[in-house]
Amino acid sequence: IKEYPRQTYNELINKMIEIFKDVKKRNQYDEFLHKIQQPKMKELWNNKEDELWENA
Repeated sequence: IKEYPRQTYNELINKMIEIFKDVKKRNQYDEFLHKIQQPKMKELWNNKEDELWENA
């Protein structure tokens, strides 16, 4: 979708490429954060004390 009437296809494609690159960078950052948080999440989820309270 053109941003303005006289926008060329080259400009449009370049804009789409830039948006794609930005989204890809953001996704890599989200994956990085998820990997870092996994050990702590497992520690919290596999907490035996909480399981005892749930089953009480």
